[in-house]
Amino acid sequence: MLKVSSISKKLSNRIGLLGHKKISKNILSDVSFNSAKGESIALMGQNGSGKTTLLKIISGILEPDKGKIYVENKLDNKKTISIINANERSFFWRLSVIENLKFFNSKEKIESLAEFQEYVELLDLKDILNNPYMTLSTGEKKRVSLFRALLKKSDIFLMDEATNGLDIQSQISFLDLIKNLLNKGIIKVLIFSTHSIHDVSNLANRIILLKNGKIRLDNLIDNMQTEQIKNLLLKQYE
Repeated sequence: MLKVSSISKKLSNRIGLLGHKKISKNILSDVSFNSAKGESIALMGQNGSGKTTLLKIISGILEPDKGKIYVENKLDNKKTISIINANERSFFWRLSVIENLKFFNSKEKIESLAEFQEYVELLDLKDILNNPYMTLSTGEKKRVSLFRALLKKSDIFLMDEATNGLDIQSQISFLDLIKNLLNKGIIKVLIFSTHSIHDVSNLANRIILLKNGKIRLDNLIDNMQTEQIKNLLLKQYE
């Protein structure tokens, strides 16, 4: 369903007192993989390994220096992919939840969409739709971000450190919610970056590990226990 083909990306910075010197760093080097419908892929690696950059390229936020992203063999991927990140500033803080959702879906009256009430129930958002975004808890904000992505009617969901800032109970609830959406086929492919073994063992059926901008490991983990996953990953960091 998703094909990531030979993605490479360099990022440049200027250094020195006046910024005259320009240095470039390879963030991603010839990264390729395919994913099928129903897959939940944990994208792992140390800080700076290229996880967030790869998610941004897949979503269309960043352009690669080389390579292509295909969804069902088509290059135009922006309508079928949504990225959910930790950027709470992507919402209007003084507007209510429903006002935010209307703004981001201005072409349609969202309350009339067939999926609207279903998503309200699934995400347990009925009691906060009229609350200002700024008053929401971290967990509620993440569910609203997920709601916005669902209303876009995307098939492929990308999450960048989605459980960061959540307490243990909220993490479990959020992961259960994502699993339910996967099981229902509402999310057709999930790729999420994480450092958490708990997230991996509870949500992923496949791991892709990046190291120095390249894929170091691509492994199915369907029937693996948490300790086995941990040992598998530790070997790659040696």
